[in-house]
Amino acid sequence: MFLFQAISNIVSIVSIAGLLSLFSGWLSLLVIVAAIPYFLAQLRYIVDGQELFHYRSLGRRRLEYQIKVLCDRAYAKEVRLFGVAC
Repeated sequence: MFLFQAISNIVSIVSIAGLLSLFSGWLSLLVIVAAIPYFLAQLRYIVDGQELFHYRSLGRRRLEYQIKVLCDRAYAKEVRLFGVAC
């Protein structure tokens, strides 16, 4: 999803710069240079989000497994046998 949004933004900026180049080459260059900090910030945001998702994935899988074991009827005998019910 983030990659699609980044590509969409790049296409938009290039299109705007192309249209502005019809009027003035300096305007198109200015638009591209002005967009560089935005793209760098977006890239950093995407990388941080992916790192957070990866960091939290093990705990999330463990939590989902525990919820499944404690709440699913298929595991009821084992839960009662080992006394892990509330």
